[in-house]
Amino acid sequence: MALFNKNPKHLSLEEQLNFFEVIRIFISVGMDTKEGIICYRDDEKKGSHIYNLCNRMLRDIDNGAKFSETMQKYPKSFSLFSTGLIALAENTGKLGEVLKEIVFRLNLKNQISQKVAQATLMPKISFIGIILVFAAFIGWVIPKLSESFFEMNMDLPIITQVVLVVGNTFTKFWYIFAMLAGVGMFGYLWMKKNRPDIISRFVLRLPFLRPVVLNQARYDFCTIMAICINAGEEPVRSLRFTAMATDNFFLKEMIDRAIKHIESNGMDFDEALRREDAMQILDSKMYRVMKASRKTGNIGSSLNEMIAFYQWNLKIATESIGDKIGMVTLIPVYTLIIILIAAIAQPVGQMASSFSTSGF
Repeated sequence: MALFNKNPKHLSLEEQLNFFEVIRIFISVGMDTKEGIICYRDDEKKGSHIYNLCNRMLRDIDNGAKFSETMQKYPKSFSLFSTGLIALAENTGKLGEVLKEIVFRLNLKNQISQKVAQATLMPKISFIGIILVFAAFIGWVIPKLSESFFEMNMDLPIITQVVLVVGNTFTKFWYIFAMLAGVGMFGYLWMKKNRPDIISRFVLRLPFLRPVVLNQARYDFCTIMAICINAGEEPVRSLRFTAMATDNFFLKEMIDRAIKHIESNGMDFDEALRREDAMQILDSKMYRVMKASRKTGNIGSSLNEMIAFYQWNLKIATESIGDKIGMVTLIPVYTLIIILIAAIAQPVGQMASSFSTSGF
């Protein structure tokens, strides 16, 4: 898309990575956020979206806005996770640590996107090829066979008849299928905006995405909570920051409900989370660690240990996602190939058998 879209309206993953990495480097050597944005801007082409975006952010900062506040104006370029963590850093003084987490998360997300693109490239090519072959079969090969069978007073096999009916239906009513595809796309965009719970629930049920989604949510929870707790924040306030920063719909809803129990019933935060975790976003290991560390007063250090555990699991899930998606997408392609071969092979076999019989 970048080859055809010279002036995008949002930052790509690679651009976000570069943006935050430059700012992280400037912070690590004792400079400030504004100098990092200026440096990033000056390497971009004047008049481009990135260049203009940086200028607008710099203007907001000069007018007294915080870095997170100006990021909130551009939700297509900066996710809730990035914006929320920056807001957290501004309250806790952990900007360098937070920027490192943002860069890690964006890098991991970029790896997932690349693996998905690589895994689905051949299936996409194969699918296009199959559509062309299917069209050729429907438009020429099978009709010719039908004529031959009709002249020989032979019946077409069931599978061949089904392929012909499907093909003729698509040929005659292609505009209806195009309209249905348009309605489906519009429905998806509407649900993504108005019913994110439906989209989130669907994604969570996909076997190849579920491990990534769950481990990412657990990693985010531990990371944000640990930063807050280690900065001296109380558990409830830390939970509020976590709910604000996470991109996971169910984790956000679960935390919001848990906070209500804590405030109304005085329930311990780990027990409140467990009670509201209907989708099992967090696992039993985390709940046991939180309960034990709450009693010993070492919540922050315990969460730091869990960060490494979920980070490792997230990397493993990410590395295997490409192969899983590739298998899932190739299965229907190969199934269609088998159906088309069978639709041709059976009548050809019957025709050959008929010729052999008539020869004797």
